[in-house]
This record gives sequence, C-alpha cells and structure tokens, in this order.
Amino acid sequence: MLSMPDTYNEFYFDIISEANKNCKEKGYSLLLNYHESDQSIIFKMLDNLNGNFIDALILISVDINLELIDRINKARKPIVLSNVSSTPPAIYQGNYDFIGVNTSTAEYLSIKHLIEKGHRRIGYIGHSLDSMLGRERLEGYRLALKQNNIDIDRAIIHTKGYNEIVGYECTLDLLNNSEIPTAISTCNDVLALGVYRALDERNINIPEDISVVGMDDSFVCKIVKPKLSSVSLCPKEIGRISAKLVLEKIENPEKDCEKIILEPSLFVRESSIKNIKSHKIE
Repeated sequence: MLSMPDTYNEFYFDIISEANKNCKEKGYSLLLNYHESDQSIIFKMLDNLNGNFIDALILISVDINLELIDRINKARKPIVLSNVSSTPPAIYQGNYDFIGVNTSTAEYLSIKHLIEKGHRRIGYIGHSLDSMLGRERLEGYRLALKQNNIDIDRAIIHTKGYNEIVGYECTLDLLNNSEIPTAISTCNDVLALGVYRALDERNINIPEDISVVGMDDSFVCKIVKPKLSSVSLCPKEIGRISAKLVLEKIENPEKDCEKIILEPSLFVRESSIKNIKSHKIE
C-alpha cells in the first residue's frame, strides 16, 4: 500500500505511476491511501498494519517524529518512508528504509538562480516551520542569501502552507510591503499558481516586473503563461526506488535498511529568465 497526504498535488502522480509499474512487474497490486497529513490517521494505519492483508507500506511525505518511529518499529511489515527532505537525524533511526531528496539544496538552487539574475529582494512562500520539510527549505533560502551577503527580511518570508490559496494570499501580502520583492520563490508549483493569480489581478507582469520560481517541476510549469521555472524533486525516481526497496524487503525481511538521498535539479523557463537592475513597481 502507498499512502500520501493529498490527491491534488501532481507531484504524487508520478510517484504512484512509477511505484505501480514496479509492483506490477513483480506480481503485486498497489493500493492507495490518503493520510491527509493527519498524525492520528497515520498512527491508526500503522497500528492496524499487522492485522490486515497488506504486505508492506510506502509512506509518503510524513513529518518524522519519535512516536511515528516507535509505531514503525512495532510493525512487523516492511515500511519505506519517502520524504522530500534529507536523512532524518540519528534520533529518528528505526526499522524502515528511507528515500528522500535534498530539499534544502532544492530551495538553494532556486534562490541562487534568482540572485544570479540580479535579484536581491526575494520573497519566499513555503511550508509551515512545524515540519522538517518547512525548516529544511527555509534553511536553503537563508543559506543562498547569506552566501551572497544579502540581508534576510522576515517581512517577505511566509511559511503558512502549501496550496494555491496560500500562494495567492501570501503574494497579496508581499505586494502590500513597502518595498515589493523583485522575485518570489515558492516551495511547490501549486503555491506558484496562487502567485500567478495574485500578480495577474494586480496587472503585474512575469518576469518583467516580478520573477517567479516554483518547485516540483509539475506539468503545470509548461502550460501556464509564462512557463514556470521550477526545481524537480525526482518524483519518478522516488516512486521507482520506493517500490524497489519495499519489494526487496518483502522477499528478504532480514535485508539491512537503506537510506537514499536524491539531488534536485533546476529547470529554468520564461518566468525567471529576465536579468534585472533595480526597478520599482508602481
């Protein structure tokens, strides 16, 4: 079974497709479950894992904590955790395989690209800092600014969520700032859609007035206008490797657990190609 947080983020579709393909080749059926990022749902699923017909579990995008690890260790089925974050700290080690992405580097690549285009005031819209994912991505943002001697302005950092409405509302806040950013980096492409909507309503042009970079490199990047620059977090590789790890563990329960970290890639498109000098939006 593969369990994920939601059904609207296209990032998960590629994971499902690749995982299903690899499971099918080995004679297994892939069942889907949605945990809605709700710890109680995740814990109940883990507690019931031993008593049902599920052979193994791939758990996507969960916030790793000690209670989660304790329940995983009590389960007697193979489990793969897959997060768009780096390897969990040693305190969270347990009886599970892990496939992740260096998500701090992903945000770093986005900000570094914008700085190279001349931007020094870059708005950030990302996940809540209650999650490891949110903290790691903000770390990449801060590191890129620090390495280029750019002051961090908390007024243009928003860590409120990851859907289109959040992207829209946070962009409106950024536009009400006394000094409007010349670029905005978002922690997924769904947030970037909200950015596009807010900028369009204010008749602000991308990238002439404000550049935008998303994350996930989803199909929307190529159909919005202008096409959206975005960082790929390797969803197909996550799906393929997650299935490979869990299938190997089914066949050989004594196999040592693995921790695999993938590296992200930036794809530059129309939304961030403009080199800028200082300019002011009226």
